[in-house]
Parts: sequence; C-alpha cells; structure tokens
Amino acid sequence: MTEHFVKGDIVTYPYLWRWQDDKGQEHGEKDRPVCLLLAMRDDKDNTHILLLPISSAPPYSGQTALEIPALELKRAKLRTSNAAGLQSASAITISLANPTIST
Repeated sequence: MTEHFVKGDIVTYPYLWRWQDDKGQEHGEKDRPVCLLLAMRDDKDNTHILLLPISSAPPYSGQTALEIPALELKRAKLRTSNAAGLQSASAITISLANPTIST
C-alpha cells in the first residue's frame, strides 16, 4: 500500500467507527472517505496504516476534529453540501484514528 499512496491522500475505505468496534463488528459497513496519516512497514513486511475518518457530521462532545475548508473539499472531490442541498462542513476526526495492518 505504501507504494501507491502518500501521507495526506484521501481514499475510500470501509472505516470501522469506534461504536461499531465496541459492538464487536470487525469491518465497516460501507466505504467512507478517510485521510491516510501514516503508512510504514515493520520487520515482518506488514504495513501499518493510520487512517483518520472524514465526516460531514459534527464531532461529538469530547472528540477532536479539524474542519476541512470548502476549497479543499472541492479539490478532494468530497461533498460540500448535505442531502437538502445546503452548504455543510466536513472535518477530519483526529480522536478517532483507526490503526490497520495490511499483510
């Protein structure tokens, strides 16, 4: 994976939310936009990936998130309006970083 993507890339991934993990789910229900923060290989040639979810829902109390400016959403080809056609903000939720291992 590290040969194809670089840090900061926006990709779609079946992101597993913490509440889904708490319920015992092992895979996300659908592909969502995520930001690739870190990808590195270990001595066993496994790739460790740190993904940050991008959401149009506001962060919950206690979550840390960075709002993505509208211009950057357009550049990344991400949605800039909600289902009603109203301008909506999106954010990278830092506090929900999801570590993944690819073998």
